[in-house]
Amino acid sequence: MIPANITKDHILLAIKEISQHGVPDRRKSRNFILRFEGHFFPPKYVISVANRHANGHELLPSQFSGGRESNSFLIDLGFEITKLTPRRPGLEHGLTSHYKPSKIVSQELGHNERCRACKESVKSLLERIYGKVHSNYALGWGTLPEDFVGSPSYATLQEIYQSLQKFRDYNDFVHTQTLSPVDFFIPNPGFIVEFDESQHFTACRKLTLSKYPPNLPLGFDKEKWMRLCDEISARDEEPVYRDEQRAWYDTLRDLIPSIRGLKPTIRLNAAEIEWCSLDPQNAEDVKTFQGLLEEHIFIEQVASAPPGTETVSRHPEGQLRRNLSSAVATVLTEVWGKIADGDRDCLIRDVLAHVVTKTQRPVVIVFPAGFYSDSALADLFSRTGKKVAHALKAADPDGRVCICLGLDGLDNQGRAADQLVVAISRRGLEAAGRKFYPTKSERGFVNLGKPAKGEFGLERVLRWPLRNGSTFYLAACYDGYGIGNRATGTQKPTDAVLELIHGFDQPHSGNSGVGYYPRGLARASQNWNCPVFSAASFRDRYLSRNFPSGLWVQGWTKGWNAWSYQDNKMSPPDDRFELSQSGCLGALVQIWNVG
Repeated sequence: MIPANITKDHILLAIKEISQHGVPDRRKSRNFILRFEGHFFPPKYVISVANRHANGHELLPSQFSGGRESNSFLIDLGFEITKLTPRRPGLEHGLTSHYKPSKIVSQELGHNERCRACKESVKSLLERIYGKVHSNYALGWGTLPEDFVGSPSYATLQEIYQSLQKFRDYNDFVHTQTLSPVDFFIPNPGFIVEFDESQHFTACRKLTLSKYPPNLPLGFDKEKWMRLCDEISARDEEPVYRDEQRAWYDTLRDLIPSIRGLKPTIRLNAAEIEWCSLDPQNAEDVKTFQGLLEEHIFIEQVASAPPGTETVSRHPEGQLRRNLSSAVATVLTEVWGKIADGDRDCLIRDVLAHVVTKTQRPVVIVFPAGFYSDSALADLFSRTGKKVAHALKAADPDGRVCICLGLDGLDNQGRAADQLVVAISRRGLEAAGRKFYPTKSERGFVNLGKPAKGEFGLERVLRWPLRNGSTFYLAACYDGYGIGNRATGTQKPTDAVLELIHGFDQPHSGNSGVGYYPRGLARASQNWNCPVFSAASFRDRYLSRNFPSGLWVQGWTKGWNAWSYQDNKMSPPDDRFELSQSGCLGALVQIWNVG
């Protein structure tokens, strides 16, 4: 039991003492930390030392409990306790929690942001995810605005350069013809990672960031970086123009990648966590680091329309809202390892329970392709229809909801030889369609259907609600490319396409191309002049909140290599929420056209 006479002053004395002498290895905390003035201390050890100041001897670990007892005692005295161990990858309720791993800190009190091991750990972690990584890599780029005349960024670069010259009247701060090496360069898929220490957060840097174009793709949170410039307000006067020089070189590293065909530069704040506490050989730490990266990274470009882009939602009588008589909810899942069908069943029920409370209109809920799989397709088809219909009867007494999901029939090698999309209401199975457009690797073993033909005696096109409802075309994974490439022949266009994607694996392992799918779906949207809604599973990787599960292309006349996610005219989701079914399965649900 913790002695009641230990006061806040005793705790402060203990913190001061520990700051001077450090923490014995056997007393470091594995679960919780006491946070005080930017430093971290093991709660139980702090109380042990505080007792010496209060009662003349140090408490033994066996004399009181850590966890709830120690934490509650310190919280009651006004101290902040933080969870130390990163949570297992998964999701929590509420958009404010999102998929962010907890900050990881070690308790080496001598640690600082210039720790050499931190950079070494970052490189090793990048190598685990992307393979080849170059440190201190010289890209050979010029250092003056004139080096980029004729590029889309020239005017911005010139404005920023002149603003820096005027800021403190240092006109001559560029003394090299080529840009100094970047911290890390990842050649495949092609992007820079910068490790920003405190000297990068200056008034000069804030000035340059404030002049970035609003729709510039960035691999970091610009507003957060500007706030850090205010909070840290670093100054480097050796030489006197060093702040201008550093801010300008950082600007080049942010703006030039788009000119050179690279993905946006990712910036990591060196002081945000103790990066050396992440072990590149630990699978959980690699997942944690990957999650931190994917908070910054843009798989292609920003998925949602930026400010200034004209969207359907800005027109009260926009085509999307006029044409669809029901809402559409897309379910993006995040899956770690193998999950049981029972987890999938529970996720369907949880999503259903939430969606029915968020709209009073008819709604189609779209889950990923291959949501269930079995070697006996006919049995899987019948069993799933009954199971989902039963869940709908319990949660949807008014018959407003239809659920679309994918079924895979497996061959004797475990491959998805039969890929179906089915639509199910409380009455049972309503529509079904088989994949008709395979990938190159699927040719020869996937049993293909016809674009205009349904399966198991059902039509391929879903009409929802059943009477005078909107029409939805059921597309299995790569079928969206078939629509975009006009492989559907004379198939009559529908009000919307429901594209059920199997999923995306870790980068460079299997199906990892998050970026190319939406571009293919955009072509389908243009070809049929209708919105496309998609669902996908992110497998052993953090779910990208920027994945555009709603696409709408209007009036696109340029080549498709020029199309980007910023040209997406889809109205933003009317509602969205997150669910965690288990530590290995979670979902982000986005709802459009809610009445």
